[in-house]
Amino acid sequence: MKLFKKLFICFVVALVFLIFGFYSSRSTKKPILSSRTAQETKKEVKQEPVESKIPDTETANWQGKKTDWLGRTFDVNNHGKEFTEKGYTFISSTGWTIPKEPYAIDKGDLVKVEMNEDNNWETYPEQKTILNKANLSTIQRQYFYDKNYVPRSVERFDVTGDGVAETLITSLSLGCGRCVDFNFTIFTNEGKYTARQREGAIIKTENGNGFYLVDIDYPVEGTTLTISKYKWVESAFVQVARKEVVYTPISAISEPKKQVIYYGYNSKISTSGEARFYWVDPDSGKIIGQNDPQAWFWAMPPKKVTDNDGLTANWYEFIHENIDSTFKIIGTRGEDDCDYWGDWITNKCMQNIDIQSIEVVGSNKRMNF
Repeated sequence: MKLFKKLFICFVVALVFLIFGFYSSRSTKKPILSSRTAQETKKEVKQEPVESKIPDTETANWQGKKTDWLGRTFDVNNHGKEFTEKGYTFISSTGWTIPKEPYAIDKGDLVKVEMNEDNNWETYPEQKTILNKANLSTIQRQYFYDKNYVPRSVERFDVTGDGVAETLITSLSLGCGRCVDFNFTIFTNEGKYTARQREGAIIKTENGNGFYLVDIDYPVEGTTLTISKYKWVESAFVQVARKEVVYTPISAISEPKKQVIYYGYNSKISTSGEARFYWVDPDSGKIIGQNDPQAWFWAMPPKKVTDNDGLTANWYEFIHENIDSTFKIIGTRGEDDCDYWGDWITNKCMQNIDIQSIEVVGSNKRMNF
């Protein structure tokens, strides 16, 4: 009798283990998301061996049309017309794919831009005016002031799918000359979420859950857009789809660039070679509109110079050695810079001169490019 009882107990225990093992083998691992990439998180993301395509039937209803604060037009799911820019034509698109290592945007602050006492908000009164005129709350305004970022666009729409509009802000770091890194800050009930893209744009989705984020690169052969779709999942914005679209300059004979001769007084120059000049009247030698925050122009050597650290250093030294002089600048009109000013001030574009030669008026000091 005792032997039978022991055999029965052993049978029951074995049966329990068999049932548990059967159901465990049928269970599916739940993909969970990371703070940066799937390898850096507390949770796992089910990895694809390659970036697999998302069926067109699944993406057919995706929408995301926008004209951003720089006047560029995006239509994220319009094949071949995701982006429109004068002088460029569509080359290729990967279509929507599932990223192998999906990026996730967690809560976090902007990295503070360290400024010295001679290079701060008082040095950039026009940027401070933009900050003060931005449609921000007092707390938000103070946040950007403390971090040294200048808001350029402020929008409000739902990105967490709860029907409540969040605040989405594009900003540039204080003191940058021709900025290419656009920072995005999203204020939600849970905190701040930040991302950085090259000349990017943030675009509203069709259903209020998440957003599209665009990164724009300008290699020699043209323009490459990386468009990512993010969704709100477990208190983070998670990349669920991505595609790359390539454009190239239209091959046509362009009109010769117009040569100009300007007289200028240097107002700012960065160690990277970016330089601004006040207009100077060549007859009187006086600065024109010195108190006008828009009375200046860009003037820089060719890209092959500013891409060379040694030549850039020579250019920077030449300007600083003659910082109180009037310069005669001969060059050609490049594409005007229409990105510098925020919508709250003006849509004014600044002239952009590619320097052929620059000389110090009244001396034989000169640089040729």
